[in-house]
Amino acid sequence: MTYLSILKQEYQLTMKLYNILGHVLMTWKLFQKGYDAFKKLRDVSKMAHDLETSMYALKQMGYCQYSLKDHKKAMKCYKCQLQIAWHLNHN
Repeated sequence: MTYLSILKQEYQLTMKLYNILGHVLMTWKLFQKGYDAFKKLRDVSKMAHDLETSMYALKQMGYCQYSLKDHKKAMKCYKCQLQIAWHLNHN
């Protein structure tokens, strides 16, 4: 097994962890902590060059901010998500 394949597995495992954690926290209505978990998911997905997961994390971050009544931050998350989608579509 090569170093890169091990690193890829670590990224995938870490992304699954933050995704599950974020959903559990949202279920418990702990939206700020859920936001933090999805932000970490976004950060790891960027390191793994997984743009689809980055878009998903931004969507969930936006939902958490919307639930916290911070509509400006929610819109910023959704805007970043759309920018990634546009980038994927035009490359």
